[in-house]
Amino acid sequence: ELSLPGGGIEAGFNRKRAMDLCVACNDSYAEYSSAHPKRLKWFARLPMVHPDDTLAELQRCMKELGAHGVVCTTNIGGEKSLDEPEFAPFWAEVARYDVPVFLHPHDAPCSPRWQKYSLQQKLHWPADTTLALARLVLSGIFDRHPDLKLIAAHLGGMSLMYLDRINWWEGNPECAGTPEDYYKKIYYDIAGPVRAPAIRCACETVGADQLLFGGDYPHGRGGHDDQFYPMALKA
Repeated sequence: ELSLPGGGIEAGFNRKRAMDLCVACNDSYAEYSSAHPKRLKWFARLPMVHPDDTLAELQRCMKELGAHGVVCTTNIGGEKSLDEPEFAPFWAEVARYDVPVFLHPHDAPCSPRWQKYSLQQKLHWPADTTLALARLVLSGIFDRHPDLKLIAAHLGGMSLMYLDRINWWEGNPECAGTPEDYYKKIYYDIAGPVRAPAIRCACETVGADQLLFGGDYPHGRGGHDDQFYPMALKA
């Protein structure tokens, strides 16, 4: 599956730049996929800066280019959350098209304490995934769109370790049911890298049917551009 999870597209909320980058990306992915239809599927990258542009590019990718899903960052431009009212038309449309939405973490403003030792990338990214999923679930996204196909990267960050806390009713959740029940509707990939015990925990918590293989290809460390893929296979 080809996707562009980088959040720089919305940086600065430049409407034209965001649209131009998404169009270039989506056109390229559609071309690659059509050349190798049995090997390559692709997820559309949408310019989440302006709702009109978001819906226009979504329609183009679904109807004209044949996208197989959508990829979004866990926050928009480091400032906005996906459960905010302005994104309601986006969720309604992806639910109508019945395509999966893949959430991948991105930088968000945080305390300087996260910057040392590259902890923003190491720990704040999965923390932002945890935050994004919690806000979506607690906002009632699955009550409004019960058949929504949501994929969370990297086993959903810390989400599955803290379901008992997320289930607490403090803070006036807007979802109709117990939060944990909605988390069991989400799909989780094993990219990360993650270890085998974490995969076992996810299987025991949400069921193996909700887990997807993910290798984070071509990412790695120390000059290895495919390091995470074999680590995921081993785990």
